[in-house]
Amino acid sequence: MKIQRELPIQKAIMRYLDLALPASYRAFHPANGGARSARTAAMMKALGVKAGVADIVILRPGASAAMIEVKAGKGSLSPAQKEWCGWAEQHGHPYAVCRSVDDVQVALRLWGVPLRAEVSA
Repeated sequence: MKIQRELPIQKAIMRYLDLALPASYRAFHPANGGARSARTAAMMKALGVKAGVADIVILRPGASAAMIEVKAGKGSLSPAQKEWCGWAEQHGHPYAVCRSVDDVQVALRLWGVPLRAEVSA
């Protein structure tokens, strides 16, 4: 299952974000994915779960959000994820597909985030 391959990567990314992001930033996982019963899936959809939402959302000072989609191996974006990525970028919300903590660090630097911790290359 592809989500299982992404779990250790996402866990490592979240540990890194907890250490590296400035106190004025917040990162979270919207918990949109995962296997669910039809009943639970219907309830989650009614509560606002949206297909394609990125795995990690970073709230930044100045009412701006950045998004990270975690992929393992050669995984690619689904059509719903591509649509979400396009919308985010069109409206000034940085979006990155990351396969490692190193990828996240590169994205954060490109987005001008002042990091409190860095991974060594």
